[in-house]
Amino acid sequence: MPETSAPFWLTQHDLQRLVETLGASGHRVIGPQMRDGAIVYDDLPDAVALPHGLIDEQDGGWYRLIEQALAGPFDHVAGPHSLKNFLFPPRETIQRWRREEGSWQQVNEQAAPEPLAVIGPRACDLRALAIQDRVFLEGEYVDPFYQARRERLFIVAVNCRRAAATCFCHSMGCGPEVTSGDDLLLTPVGDRFVVEIGSEAGAMVAAELAADQPPCTTADLAAAREVSRELAAAMASRPTTPVRPRDEVAPAAL
Repeated sequence: MPETSAPFWLTQHDLQRLVETLGASGHRVIGPQMRDGAIVYDDLPDAVALPHGLIDEQDGGWYRLIEQALAGPFDHVAGPHSLKNFLFPPRETIQRWRREEGSWQQVNEQAAPEPLAVIGPRACDLRALAIQDRVFLEGEYVDPFYQARRERLFIVAVNCRRAAATCFCHSMGCGPEVTSGDDLLLTPVGDRFVVEIGSEAGAMVAAELAADQPPCTTADLAAAREVSRELAAAMASRPTTPVRPRDEVAPAAL
């Protein structure tokens, strides 16, 4: 990796530099924003558009946004959008054909997808992405369209510091701490972020950001790890019902 591979601090104000750096490197920048009463991924013009001062409340059949003055830009949890919206869109052009001199000719003008940088994916998003990669990139048949988008994807992941009633990443062993799949990782600590580098591409972006930023001490990294540990402990303490209706219903259905 480049020399800048050590964790460093980034303030909320510096998120604008992150957006600008990703854009200057040729990426289309995507990030969470409020749209129609929900927090979804959309093109991110600047860091001001991030959902500052909002948290979401989710439960079975229930979703609402709540204003909370001290909430940071990533204090919501996973919402209705995922990385699949951008890597495997519901509609895309597969082939183009043109009528020429009485016959159809295939047009080989498929442009390469533009590089995409997504700010905000969580541990559960990255586990889902790893499964998608297995489906579309491994085995005998590889999806070339998915592959082209995936190779141009830059991920700025975020560690959660709160969970909704609908979150179950801890029980599935895929969160709440991001452990792989990111290029850069932000962990909110107070009103700042510990930034860790997860890839060569991430180190190159970090080199643009970290020049005038304070490095993280061992104590800082311990505080960042504690964010995920506390959340995991809170999720593990949730009561679970011992009732398994399936055990009673299944025999009756056979």
